[in-house]
Amino acid sequence: MLEALDAAVHTGQLPQRVMVLSRAEGQRFSRLEFGPTKRILDDNSLDLDELTLWVARQHSSAHAVALHCVTVVQLVVALTALRTAGVRTGDRIEHAAMVPGDMLDDLAGLGITVVTQPNFVAERGEEYVVDVPAAEQHELWRVASLYRAGVPVAGSTDAPFGDLDPWASMRAARDRLTTSGTLLSPDERVSAATALAVFLGDPHTPARPRDLVAGERADLCLMSAGPDAVLAELSAELVAATVIDGRVRHSVDL
Repeated sequence: MLEALDAAVHTGQLPQRVMVLSRAEGQRFSRLEFGPTKRILDDNSLDLDELTLWVARQHSSAHAVALHCVTVVQLVVALTALRTAGVRTGDRIEHAAMVPGDMLDDLAGLGITVVTQPNFVAERGEEYVVDVPAAEQHELWRVASLYRAGVPVAGSTDAPFGDLDPWASMRAARDRLTTSGTLLSPDERVSAATALAVFLGDPHTPARPRDLVAGERADLCLMSAGPDAVLAELSAELVAATVIDGRVRHSVDL
């Protein structure tokens, strides 16, 4: 699969820059970048000691880790393993779908990034209202409280499990509305500027928005309207062009 991805990027069939969350021992690729090693946790097979050893092994090989956590128990085990094994720059929690309030300081204390998907509030919110106890719904897909606690936050769509459009995810972070218009966890709403910022990071440092300065990668999204209109709409309809490595890969006739 890595060879196929590398070839697709090389030929331009896949125009995006690609960072893979895995290791490629003994293999060399011309177009792929490699980030933290991802580990999917499952409630039925959680083993704290084994996970702690795995994290320590990744760190000893100079690899950060990305731990997939969608339940509270997964998050508890992941943070305990990281606390025991130690944290390395680049370590991150994928999703953090449920975060109890008393774990916000734990996340902040470890200094690890949370890569979350607020789009699921809009896409699955109707299910959450029915299936998640009302007393726990405020723990779903947190954004604002993560920021308030000092946790580095980055955005994602989780496509193909979520809708591909990052602008829709930004609107969900801003509005917290389900498809029927139900407001889910209003205290987790963030400003449009913050919702946009969570998608402006570099793949290797996703929670830190890039600076538009000489010497940085020429990866740009050019808009057909000014900042105020873009923040008001947060819509892909305002995208005029996409530039990757200084090459226009997509443009719209205006």
